[in-house]
Amino acid sequence: MSVLTREQVLQAVAENRTLDMDLSGVDLSGADLRGARFFGTDLRGARLSRADISRTGFQDCDLRGADLSDTQWIRMNIQGLNMEGASLRGATIHMCMMQKARLAGADCTGARIGWSMGQESDFSGADLSGARLEKMVLSRAVFSGANLGRAVLDRVVFLEAVLDGLRLEATVLEKVMLRNCVLTGFSFAGMVLNQVQFDGCDLRKADFRQANLNMSNFSGADLGEADFERCQGQYVMFLGAKCPGTRFVNANLPQAIFNEATLEGADLSEANLVNGQFERTRCLATRFTSAKLHHANFSHAELQDCDFSKATLYMGRMHKAKTDGSRFDDAVTVLLRGTDEELAQAEDWTLPSSS
Repeated sequence: MSVLTREQVLQAVAENRTLDMDLSGVDLSGADLRGARFFGTDLRGARLSRADISRTGFQDCDLRGADLSDTQWIRMNIQGLNMEGASLRGATIHMCMMQKARLAGADCTGARIGWSMGQESDFSGADLSGARLEKMVLSRAVFSGANLGRAVLDRVVFLEAVLDGLRLEATVLEKVMLRNCVLTGFSFAGMVLNQVQFDGCDLRKADFRQANLNMSNFSGADLGEADFERCQGQYVMFLGAKCPGTRFVNANLPQAIFNEATLEGADLSEANLVNGQFERTRCLATRFTSAKLHHANFSHAELQDCDFSKATLYMGRMHKAKTDGSRFDDAVTVLLRGTDEELAQAEDWTLPSSS
């Protein structure tokens, strides 16, 4: 229990004294704490909702279970601060240093957190539903079991973050970086994923059905058995991605780039892949039945045992592509270009020996 009353705490603040004692459970809700100095203070279970904490210092404090709802954390250093299980409902955290901050199990519903550095911070089990995270660096942060349902994430970096069990129902991701994260089996179904960086991620068996993937990047990602049925987006990048058994049925992905990707056993039936790029792609036993492949480029691709039945390959290009065992039953191949002999000769040219 707190060794000081509310009035005594406010008197100490007014006298510019450092508060370094047990203040657990103290009620400071709505108080004017501007310029206060809390050093090594025990504030467990303290009530600070709506308190004015501008220019307030919280060094090495214990704020576990504290009520910090509707507070304004502006340009503050909260690195390593322990706020596990605290309530930050409706709070604003702006331009703060919050590396290694401990927010496990915290209630951050409706909070606004932005322009802050939060590397290696711990949000495991935290409730961030309806929150807005903007322009944040959360590299190697832990979000295991956290809830980001209905949240808006704008220009947030999750490089190598721990995201197992993260909930993302109806979450909006705008220009978010999830590089090198493990997202196996995650559901992104129906979500807006605009310009999201998934490069290098483990997305095996992930669900992207009906998601909006406009200009998102899956370069080098492992998408084995992932489901992209009826997803949509222009200029989506799958450069060098691993897509064995991946489903793109009825996907609307014009100008998609699959160069050097592996699509072995993938299903792209009825997909819109107009102007798609498949240079040097490995497509063994891949299904392209009834796909729209106008102007698609399959130069140097491995297309053995693929099914292009009823596909539209108008003005497509298959320069030096390997099509052994592939089917083109009822496919539209008007102006489909095969190997360009002059180009092939130029590609195979080598510098004469000087002997």
